[in-house]
Amino acid sequence: MVVTRVEKTIERDGVLTLENLPLRAGDRVEVVVSSPPRVGGGLFSDADVERSRQVREQMRGTILRYDDPFGPAVPLYDWEVFQDDAADPGKP
Repeated sequence: MVVTRVEKTIERDGVLTLENLPLRAGDRVEVVVSSPPRVGGGLFSDADVERSRQVREQMRGTILRYDDPFGPAVPLYDWEVFQDDAADPGKP
């Protein structure tokens, strides 16, 4: 598969025109369109974006250190998978 990257500005709502591509009539293509996320009017409302900004601002500088960022959240002996099956005789 040959990949051709083209950046275009949408001139009309819902219409994208591509010209001068290195393709011939009858060639099959796969088209993937991606656009940068939009602030407001996109996935999140303006209120959501503002609330997220406020929370991030309130949290700025509050983490002083990470004691063990890759350690388990709970001790291993609390995980059911590590429990001894003999402790529950009703298990098959």
